[in-house]
Amino acid sequence: MSGYIESWGPLKTISIYEKDNYRSIIKALLSEQKKHEEGLPLAVVAQSCHMQPSYLSNVLKERGHFSSDQAFMLMNFLKRSNEETEYLLLLIELERCGIPYRKKYLKEKINRLRQQHLRAEKYIESQGNQNEPEPHETARLQSKELEYYSDPLAPLFHIYLGTQKARSDLAGIARDLGVDTNRAKETLELLERHKLIQRSKGKWIPQAEPMHLSKDSPMLRMYHIAMRSLSIDRMIRMQSKDYYSFSATISMDESSQMAVRAEFLKFIQRAQEVVKSAPAERVLQLHFDLFPWTSEQ
Repeated sequence: MSGYIESWGPLKTISIYEKDNYRSIIKALLSEQKKHEEGLPLAVVAQSCHMQPSYLSNVLKERGHFSSDQAFMLMNFLKRSNEETEYLLLLIELERCGIPYRKKYLKEKINRLRQQHLRAEKYIESQGNQNEPEPHETARLQSKELEYYSDPLAPLFHIYLGTQKARSDLAGIARDLGVDTNRAKETLELLERHKLIQRSKGKWIPQAEPMHLSKDSPMLRMYHIAMRSLSIDRMIRMQSKDYYSFSATISMDESSQMAVRAEFLKFIQRAQEVVKSAPAERVLQLHFDLFPWTSEQ
């Protein structure tokens, strides 16, 4: 069985929202387009967008600006979505704006769009059923999700039982995961009750991959806090050579914070490819923290 991680599914492509310079976005999109249309000259792009090739080249070299109409036609030529086009137009407005309080307004609007799109589930799709469930089924799934994520041991046990070295006896499972046998029994009963695992030929067999919590779920913060507390308790009981942890307090502006956030998402995508093809031998925990300690003045 290959490795898998709770809430990770198929990858999506990193979007333009990791950049806050509209010229960099256009250059990257043109470069991507050239890969699909070999030898695509700037003259063809410029003609399609009703501008001179020299003007297009000068803007990309920071010797001018696109008008809103030119940028709109360019994004349409590049087959980008309405949301992406709106984001690019806002970046152009910001760069051309000379009114300080309007600049602040535009920055806030841009950052809201970046925060909306620079989050993991925008790049990672759930592997579950994409069909809209019936109302009674929705209620059942919500109850199941609530019980599952209310107990941070449930996803941990669920993933553990899918590994190659998972034990089949209660005492062995409890020992491997560092919990009391009665507590381990409760968690196994929870998973079995929701048909997430099944006892077969003396072993516990996962019947489904771990469920996915969306960014908007009211349970997400509770689950992350509980899982973090469980992780810290586990590390305290381990020798320092057996784990690696990194923490840093840093200072930067909000735009740089968004750039770092985008790098995290790139890492998640690359790491998932490794996880998908890795043998499921061990259960590990991965945390990333990036948040401001200070409020913006």
